[in-house]
Amino acid sequence: MFMRRCLGVLGALAVAVGSAVAGPTVAEAADTCTANTNRAVLGGYEQSLSCYGSYYRVVYGLGTTLSDAFAEATALVQDPAIAGLRCTSDNAGDTELGGFSVRLRCNPPAGLVVIEGMGTTLTDAAHEAHTLAHVYAASNQLCTDSMTSPVTGGFSVTVQCITPAGMYFVTGTGTKLTAAAAAARGLIHTA
Repeated sequence: MFMRRCLGVLGALAVAVGSAVAGPTVAEAADTCTANTNRAVLGGYEQSLSCYGSYYRVVYGLGTTLSDAFAEATALVQDPAIAGLRCTSDNAGDTELGGFSVRLRCNPPAGLVVIEGMGTTLTDAAHEAHTLAHVYAASNQLCTDSMTSPVTGGFSVTVQCITPAGMYFVTGTGTKLTAAAAAARGLIHTA
């Protein structure tokens, strides 16, 4: 783990994680987390939380504002639908055509998975990745935003989904990258 520059401590946070999660995960027992370090990154901020429960882990959240980054890190721990996936932001936010991408590295009992979300802002990209983690937890479909392209009037985003039955792609368009990602996500097979 590389050193992170400490810009401040936001305080302590205790979160309780639910006792059961749908899909391929099993929720952890209660975790207690505290704000650790934060830093400025391209497009916003990164906030880390040190969490103790059944094991120690550091969770990173990204957002356009420090408050958004803190909220995302907290949500990755306390959202009962995905807490058992044990996700953390895996990058400091990469730039994409029209915005940013945020990659979540998740370590559910089934093994390591990576989920990437795209959005116009860093907060939008983090939210998209978080929402795709919900898709995985609920349906056992590993879907990730895989490509963005310019189109007349906006952008397109292609989502790649891997299921027990195989792989498929869906593409959505929108005036902004966030809208294109949401449109593509809306086309994910739910049955």
